[in-house]
Amino acid sequence: MRSKYIVATLSAVIALGMTTAIAKADALGDVKARGKLICGTLNNVAPLGFQDAKTRQLVGHEVDYCKAIAAGLGVAVELKPLSLAARIPEIQQGNVDVVIAGLGYSEERAKQVEYSNTYFVSRQVISVKQTSAIKTFDDLKGKKISAPQNSTSAKYVETLIPSAQLVEFQDAPAAFLAFQQDKVDAISFGEVAVSGFRSKAEFPFRSLDKPLASENYGIGMKKGETALRDAVNGVLAKLESNGGAKKIFDTWLGADTTYKMTKFFKVGEPITSTQ
Repeated sequence: MRSKYIVATLSAVIALGMTTAIAKADALGDVKARGKLICGTLNNVAPLGFQDAKTRQLVGHEVDYCKAIAAGLGVAVELKPLSLAARIPEIQQGNVDVVIAGLGYSEERAKQVEYSNTYFVSRQVISVKQTSAIKTFDDLKGKKISAPQNSTSAKYVETLIPSAQLVEFQDAPAAFLAFQQDKVDAISFGEVAVSGFRSKAEFPFRSLDKPLASENYGIGMKKGETALRDAVNGVLAKLESNGGAKKIFDTWLGADTTYKMTKFFKVGEPITSTQ
């Protein structure tokens, strides 16, 4: 009888442990119980995420998505500024529930984090000074190209222009400063970042005619958090259908902004690959 009791007790303890582990893995449940979504986002890349000069508050395209996702889940939002390099580690360590911070999709990243469906598509481009003789990728052989550290912009250079010298910097502003100071010959950025820097730069520069790639941006979550992923995807689909996605796009990137971009993609479409 005693042995049966011990076995039954051990079984109960194991079952309780499994239940607890499952509960801990339910990020959606945690968000609902907390009443707040912790959203990692950028704070120095306009217009994605940056500090408003007057209010000192975080604003931008990605910030509006943080707020919209939280509202769609029926909770408040807490914004957590992140560097580009910290995005995936912060997800993996459980310090944020989601990351909406220019997290371009790649197969390598998809092994580390759970991705939502697409909320933005960006063309990745190489830019050079207006007077530069560089016109094609072939002209970049042996040339120095700056890009933010741990970014897909850097990965594209490594993969698609291996003859060039990639120089990585902590963030986009640092990479652009090196370009401005002629420490590198070109920069590799998404077209949104390029437009932002061009609007403020005191010198002319241009992008090569051929883009490196079209990159799908997704919302990052801890690997295996499928319930949270599905809930986020439901919010994205609703934002596309009710006009919320277009409103966010037009506010920060549309025809009446510095960027003058056209929304050519549907928010909520599944991410299959980087094109």
